[in-house]
Amino acid sequence: MLLDPKDLPEADFSALKETKKPPRAVKSLRKYQDGIGKITGRFLVYDRDRDVIAKIGHSASLQEFLNESGGVRVYRDGIRVYNYGEPNNDWLGLDLRRINSPSKRISNNIVVGAVDLSLEESNGLEEKTNREGFVEGIELERLRALIIGAISVFEAERNKDKANLRKLLSKKRDSLGGGIEKPLLSIKKVGKEARSIGQDRPADREGAEGLRRHARDHAESLAPRACPW
Repeated sequence: MLLDPKDLPEADFSALKETKKPPRAVKSLRKYQDGIGKITGRFLVYDRDRDVIAKIGHSASLQEFLNESGGVRVYRDGIRVYNYGEPNNDWLGLDLRRINSPSKRISNNIVVGAVDLSLEESNGLEEKTNREGFVEGIELERLRALIIGAISVFEAERNKDKANLRKLLSKKRDSLGGGIEKPLLSIKKVGKEARSIGQDRPADREGAEGLRRHARDHAESLAPRACPW
């Protein structure tokens, strides 16, 4: 996994700056996990675009849930470490890093995440006396850098899905331009011609039925479906 050198603690970043040409990205080293141990977790990231969230259903409830629960929590041996993941606690700085690339990076209010640590292995992370987070130090800074590195990998894959989803929604919107109205006008025309001669010819009935099927299938294709984000 690659990390942004600027996300690393000052001591690690300074060592990189001593090289002739500081790298734009560095590989995650084993020493970066000293005092932290193995890191696991899960991230659920949503798309709050109006067109997307409208197709999920219960959009108002989802928006409220994300406003209240958005963020990344931390657990050690299954016990939560506060205040990480609380409302307005953007301890990873997700909102700040999103400013320069708003369409490519996730914000704190669209992710519901959990990071799991081992109490025994994360002995370099000392909790504050008030039990509200870890004491600032090199281990905590490295933990942030490692999580941001994992999120960057996630964002790259998510952006591919976002592009495909936007393309699909764009096609759906384009297809509304007369897609249903045209078959309906044809149906009315057939019915008018049939009435004008006082009988329903088989060919007219078959043509009208075909147009009805076309209109019905087209309408069903526009029905809301669950979206992945």
